[in-house]
Amino acid sequence: MTNSKYKSWVIVIVLSLVGLFLIFTIIKKNFSIPFYTYEGFGVQIPNGYNVLGIDVSHYQEKINWKQVSSMEDMGMHVRFAIIKATQGNYLTDRMYERNWAEAKKHDLHRGAYLFFDARRDGAAQANYFIKKVDLTEGDFPPIIDFEELYGVPAATARQRFLVCATILENKYGVKPILYTYSNFYKKKLNEDFEQFPLWIAHYKNYGEPEVDRDWKIWQFSDSGKINGIGSAVDFNIYNGSASSLHKMLIQ
Repeated sequence: MTNSKYKSWVIVIVLSLVGLFLIFTIIKKNFSIPFYTYEGFGVQIPNGYNVLGIDVSHYQEKINWKQVSSMEDMGMHVRFAIIKATQGNYLTDRMYERNWAEAKKHDLHRGAYLFFDARRDGAAQANYFIKKVDLTEGDFPPIIDFEELYGVPAATARQRFLVCATILENKYGVKPILYTYSNFYKKKLNEDFEQFPLWIAHYKNYGEPEVDRDWKIWQFSDSGKINGIGSAVDFNIYNGSASSLHKMLIQ
């Protein structure tokens, strides 16, 4: 073999290896599924509750939902996942579609929430959510996350929320779930909000959340750990049995 032919073959081999390396890198970046494992959930589950759930958004990046659904710790496993879908009338969570499909694929009850922006028209936010989210039998009712006023007068923000909630109820045929923090509920909301099933955030792992009304879901920690997710995740418990949870879902 002549020296020039030898050099040509070397160049071809080197370029082929570089090409294979680039292809492998692209595949790994876009299609690999993270694999995280922990010894336990990392939080104490409030006593007396046994229906556990998590809520996620793009902050958790790509999730290995198979690991999530199969993890068991202290005799408990995750039964439901609530997923950020939209924000205001201008943003769809970049991981929503993947999380939504994967949660169902791995037999978790799933819910989608709208992060409410009090600066925006309530009807526009509801219609944006409806455009992006297809709720079906076995899913949670639509969920509205209302936790900030953004400088808007409380009365105006409440009215915009109620407009949003009414449109969602008319669309899906069920009363939307309200998510908020305990202090926000006590200080900024009023009796108009007692009609909505409540998902309350209050971070402690004993007793009950501090809110003077009944509640359906309690977000008790924002620092849980679960297989398949490489960062902290919000943990929730449902206030009832697994059978009563089914009655809350869209029929």
